[in-house]
Amino acid sequence: MARRRPSWVRVRRICGLSHRIGIPSPSLFAIMSARRKVVFYYDVVSTYSFFAFETLVRYKDLWNLDLDLQPFFLGGVMKATNNKPPVSLPAKAQYYPLDIARNSRYFDIPIQIPATFPLNTIMVMRLLTAMKQKYPEALEPATRRFFEMVFGDKEGNMVDVTKEADVRASLKEKPVHGMDDDKWNILFEATQNKDVKAALASATDAAVQLGAFGAPWLFVPDADGGQSFWGSDRFPVIANELGLAWKGPVPTKAKL
Repeated sequence: MARRRPSWVRVRRICGLSHRIGIPSPSLFAIMSARRKVVFYYDVVSTYSFFAFETLVRYKDLWNLDLDLQPFFLGGVMKATNNKPPVSLPAKAQYYPLDIARNSRYFDIPIQIPATFPLNTIMVMRLLTAMKQKYPEALEPATRRFFEMVFGDKEGNMVDVTKEADVRASLKEKPVHGMDDDKWNILFEATQNKDVKAALASATDAAVQLGAFGAPWLFVPDADGGQSFWGSDRFPVIANELGLAWKGPVPTKAKL
Protein backbone atom coordinates (compact mmCIF):
# COMPACT_ATOMS: atom_id res chain seq x y z
CA MET A 1 0.00 0.00 0.00
CA ALA A 2 1.43 3.36 -1.06
CA ARG A 3 2.23 5.76 1.74
CA ARG A 4 0.23 9.01 1.60
CA ARG A 5 2.39 12.09 1.22
CA PRO A 6 2.08 14.90 3.79
CA SER A 7 -0.23 17.66 2.68
CA TRP A 8 2.57 20.20 2.42
CA VAL A 9 4.35 17.96 -0.10
CA ARG A 10 1.21 17.82 -2.23
CA VAL A 11 0.98 21.63 -2.07
CA ARG A 12 4.56 21.95 -3.28
CA ARG A 13 3.84 19.68 -6.23
CA ILE A 14 0.70 21.68 -7.10
CA CYS A 15 2.76 24.87 -7.02
CA GLY A 16 5.12 23.32 -9.58
CA LEU A 17 8.04 22.77 -7.18
CA SER A 18 9.32 19.26 -7.74
CA HIS A 19 12.06 18.97 -5.10
CA ARG A 20 11.31 17.67 -1.63
CA ILE A 21 12.53 18.92 1.73
CA GLY A 22 11.87 17.88 5.27
CA ILE A 23 9.90 20.96 6.39
CA PRO A 24 7.97 23.68 4.58
CA SER A 25 10.19 26.62 3.65
CA PRO A 26 9.32 30.29 4.15
CA SER A 27 8.94 30.59 0.36
CA LEU A 28 6.21 27.94 0.46
CA PHE A 29 4.21 30.00 2.92
CA ALA A 30 4.68 33.02 0.64
CA ILE A 31 3.25 31.03 -2.27
CA MET A 32 0.34 29.83 -0.17
CA SER A 33 -0.43 33.37 1.05
CA ALA A 34 -2.66 35.18 -1.44
CA ARG A 35 -1.65 38.70 -2.35
CA ARG A 36 -4.60 41.04 -1.91
CA LYS A 37 -5.18 44.12 -4.04
CA VAL A 38 -6.61 47.24 -2.43
CA VAL A 39 -7.55 50.24 -4.55
CA PHE A 40 -7.28 53.35 -2.40
CA TYR A 41 -9.25 56.34 -3.72
CA TYR A 42 -8.14 59.52 -1.99
CA ASP A 43 -7.85 63.29 -2.10
CA VAL A 44 -5.23 65.08 0.00
CA VAL A 45 -7.89 67.50 1.25
CA SER A 46 -9.33 64.66 3.34
CA THR A 47 -8.00 64.27 6.88
CA TYR A 48 -9.45 60.77 7.12
CA SER A 49 -7.71 59.84 3.87
CA PHE A 50 -4.41 60.81 5.51
CA PHE A 51 -5.11 58.47 8.43
CA ALA A 52 -6.14 55.63 6.11
CA PHE A 53 -3.19 56.15 3.74
CA GLU A 54 -0.58 55.82 6.47
CA THR A 55 -2.38 52.81 7.95
CA LEU A 56 -2.44 50.99 4.61
CA VAL A 57 1.26 51.69 4.10
CA ARG A 58 1.99 50.32 7.57
CA TYR A 59 0.02 47.15 6.78
CA LYS A 60 1.26 46.71 3.21
CA ASP A 61 3.76 43.97 4.07
CA LEU A 62 1.91 42.58 7.08
CA TRP A 63 -1.24 41.96 5.01
CA ASN A 64 0.67 41.22 1.78
CA LEU A 65 -1.13 44.04 -0.02
CA ASP A 66 -0.87 45.16 -3.60
CA LEU A 67 -1.71 48.77 -2.76
CA ASP A 68 -3.05 50.70 -5.75
CA LEU A 69 -3.01 54.40 -4.87
CA GLN A 70 -5.69 56.10 -6.95
CA PRO A 71 -5.97 59.89 -6.79
CA PHE A 72 -9.48 61.24 -7.34
CA PHE A 73 -11.16 64.61 -6.86
CA LEU A 74 -13.31 64.69 -3.75
CA GLY A 75 -15.11 67.81 -4.94
CA GLY A 76 -16.33 65.85 -7.96
CA VAL A 77 -17.54 63.00 -5.75
CA MET A 78 -19.41 65.44 -3.51
CA LYS A 79 -21.09 67.07 -6.50
CA ALA A 80 -22.05 63.75 -8.09
CA THR A 81 -23.59 62.44 -4.88
CA ASN A 82 -25.05 65.72 -3.60
CA ASN A 83 -22.92 65.37 -0.46
CA LYS A 84 -21.49 68.17 1.68
CA PRO A 85 -18.21 68.56 3.62
CA PRO A 86 -18.57 67.97 7.38
CA VAL A 87 -17.51 71.52 8.21
CA SER A 88 -20.41 72.93 6.17
CA LEU A 89 -22.88 71.68 8.79
CA PRO A 90 -22.77 73.58 12.12
CA ALA A 91 -23.05 70.56 14.43
CA LYS A 92 -20.43 68.57 12.46
CA ALA A 93 -18.18 71.61 12.19
CA GLN A 94 -18.16 71.88 15.98
CA TYR A 95 -17.43 68.17 16.45
CA TYR A 96 -14.89 67.83 13.63
CA PRO A 97 -11.79 69.36 15.34
CA LEU A 98 -12.34 67.16 18.40
CA ASP A 99 -12.66 64.06 16.25
CA ILE A 100 -9.53 64.91 14.27
CA ALA A 101 -7.53 65.51 17.46
CA ARG A 102 -8.58 62.12 18.84
CA ASN A 103 -7.79 60.36 15.56
CA SER A 104 -4.46 62.16 15.33
CA ARG A 105 -3.45 60.62 18.66
CA TYR A 106 -4.94 57.22 17.78
CA PHE A 107 -3.20 56.91 14.41
CA ASP A 108 -0.05 58.66 15.67
CA ILE A 109 -0.19 61.17 12.83
CA PRO A 110 0.14 64.89 13.69
CA ILE A 111 -2.53 66.96 11.95
CA GLN A 112 -3.47 70.62 11.95
CA ILE A 113 -6.58 72.00 10.27
CA PRO A 114 -5.73 74.81 7.82
CA ALA A 115 -7.16 78.22 8.56
CA THR A 116 -8.99 78.08 5.22
CA PHE A 117 -10.62 74.70 4.89
CA PRO A 118 -11.51 72.80 2.82
CA LEU A 119 -9.02 73.76 0.11
CA ASN A 120 -9.34 73.34 -3.63
CA THR A 121 -6.88 70.52 -4.38
CA ILE A 122 -7.59 70.10 -8.11
CA MET A 123 -4.02 71.07 -9.11
CA VAL A 124 -2.44 68.67 -6.64
CA MET A 125 -4.71 65.80 -7.60
CA ARG A 126 -3.86 66.36 -11.26
CA LEU A 127 -0.17 66.36 -10.31
CA LEU A 128 -0.59 63.02 -8.55
CA THR A 129 -2.61 61.65 -11.46
CA ALA A 130 0.17 62.61 -13.87
CA MET A 131 2.73 61.15 -11.49
CA LYS A 132 0.91 57.81 -11.45
CA GLN A 133 1.17 57.79 -15.24
CA LYS A 134 4.80 58.90 -15.55
CA TYR A 135 6.61 58.21 -12.26
CA PRO A 136 4.49 55.69 -10.31
CA GLU A 137 7.40 54.70 -8.07
CA ALA A 138 7.28 58.18 -6.51
CA LEU A 139 3.53 58.23 -5.91
CA GLU A 140 3.62 56.95 -2.32
CA PRO A 141 6.19 59.43 -0.97
CA ALA A 142 4.67 62.26 -3.01
CA THR A 143 1.21 61.51 -1.62
CA ARG A 144 2.60 61.69 1.92
CA ARG A 145 4.37 64.93 1.10
CA PHE A 146 1.18 66.59 -0.15
CA PHE A 147 -0.81 65.40 2.86
CA GLU A 148 1.87 67.01 5.02
CA MET A 149 1.66 70.23 3.03
CA VAL A 150 -2.07 70.47 3.70
CA PHE A 151 -2.14 69.28 7.31
CA GLY A 152 1.36 70.05 8.53
CA ASP A 153 4.57 68.04 8.71
CA LYS A 154 6.28 66.94 11.92
CA GLU A 155 7.62 70.45 12.36
CA GLY A 156 4.17 71.92 11.88
CA ASN A 157 4.95 73.51 8.50
CA MET A 158 1.95 73.93 6.19
CA VAL A 159 1.69 75.01 2.55
CA ASP A 160 -1.11 76.62 0.57
CA VAL A 161 -1.50 73.92 -2.11
CA THR A 162 -3.77 76.16 -4.18
CA LYS A 163 -0.69 78.22 -5.16
CA GLU A 164 1.74 76.62 -7.59
CA ALA A 165 4.64 78.85 -6.53
CA ASP A 166 4.24 77.84 -2.87
CA VAL A 167 4.03 74.14 -3.78
CA ARG A 168 7.12 74.35 -5.97
CA ALA A 169 9.07 76.14 -3.23
CA SER A 170 8.08 73.49 -0.69
CA LEU A 171 9.09 70.65 -3.02
CA LYS A 172 12.47 72.27 -3.54
CA GLU A 173 12.97 72.80 0.20
CA LYS A 174 11.88 69.27 1.08
CA PRO A 175 12.30 67.05 -2.01
CA VAL A 176 10.33 63.88 -2.74
CA HIS A 177 12.51 60.81 -3.15
CA GLY A 178 13.09 60.01 -6.81
CA MET A 179 11.94 63.40 -8.07
CA ASP A 180 13.90 66.43 -9.35
CA ASP A 181 13.08 69.83 -10.84
CA ASP A 182 12.89 68.49 -14.40
CA LYS A 183 10.38 65.80 -13.46
CA TRP A 184 8.26 68.24 -11.49
CA ASN A 185 8.27 70.66 -14.44
CA ILE A 186 6.93 67.86 -16.63
CA LEU A 187 4.17 67.11 -14.11
CA PHE A 188 3.14 70.72 -13.59
CA GLU A 189 2.85 71.12 -17.36
CA ALA A 190 0.84 67.89 -17.50
CA THR A 191 -1.81 69.32 -15.14
CA GLN A 192 -3.09 71.29 -18.13
CA ASN A 193 -3.08 68.24 -20.38
CA LYS A 194 -6.49 67.00 -21.51
CA ASP A 195 -5.48 63.37 -20.94
CA VAL A 196 -4.50 64.01 -17.33
CA LYS A 197 -7.70 65.95 -16.66
CA ALA A 198 -9.71 63.14 -18.24
CA ALA A 199 -7.84 60.48 -16.21
CA LEU A 200 -8.64 62.24 -12.93
CA ALA A 201 -12.29 62.66 -13.95
CA SER A 202 -12.42 58.99 -14.96
CA ALA A 203 -11.02 57.86 -11.60
CA THR A 204 -13.55 60.05 -9.81
CA ASP A 205 -16.40 58.60 -11.87
CA ALA A 206 -15.14 55.06 -11.25
CA ALA A 207 -15.22 55.64 -7.49
CA VAL A 208 -18.76 57.01 -7.70
CA GLN A 209 -19.81 53.94 -9.70
CA LEU A 210 -18.43 51.81 -6.87
CA GLY A 211 -20.70 53.71 -4.47
CA ALA A 212 -18.28 56.37 -3.22
CA PHE A 213 -19.79 59.44 -1.57
CA GLY A 214 -16.73 60.63 0.34
CA ALA A 215 -13.09 59.90 1.09
CA PRO A 216 -11.26 57.73 1.62
CA TRP A 217 -12.86 55.00 -0.45
CA LEU A 218 -11.29 51.53 -0.45
CA PHE A 219 -12.14 48.83 -2.96
CA VAL A 220 -10.99 45.23 -2.53
CA PRO A 221 -11.53 43.18 -5.72
CA ASP A 222 -12.36 39.50 -5.36
CA ALA A 223 -13.85 36.61 -7.36
CA ASP A 224 -17.37 37.88 -6.62
CA GLY A 225 -16.65 41.40 -7.86
CA GLY A 226 -15.25 43.02 -4.73
CA GLN A 227 -16.14 45.00 -1.62
CA SER A 228 -16.06 48.72 -0.92
CA PHE A 229 -15.27 50.39 2.40
CA TRP A 230 -15.52 54.04 3.40
CA GLY A 231 -13.51 55.87 6.02
CA SER A 232 -10.40 55.41 8.12
CA ASP A 233 -12.19 53.56 10.92
CA ARG A 234 -13.16 50.44 8.95
CA PHE A 235 -9.88 48.57 9.22
CA PRO A 236 -11.05 46.10 11.90
CA VAL A 237 -14.02 45.31 9.63
CA ILE A 238 -11.77 44.95 6.57
CA ALA A 239 -9.48 42.62 8.50
CA ASN A 240 -12.46 40.54 9.59
CA GLU A 241 -13.84 40.32 6.05
CA LEU A 242 -10.47 39.26 4.62
CA GLY A 243 -9.51 36.94 7.47
CA LEU A 244 -6.54 39.08 8.49
CA ALA A 245 -5.17 40.21 11.84
CA TRP A 246 -5.81 43.80 12.93
CA LYS A 247 -3.10 44.94 15.33
CA GLY A 248 -4.15 48.53 15.75
CA PRO A 249 -3.26 51.61 13.69
CA VAL A 250 0.47 51.23 14.42
CA PRO A 251 1.14 47.48 14.19
CA THR A 252 4.80 47.87 15.17
CA LYS A 253 3.61 49.07 18.59
CA ALA A 254 1.13 46.21 19.05
CA LYS A 255 1.54 44.26 22.29
CA LEU A 256 2.63 40.67 21.91
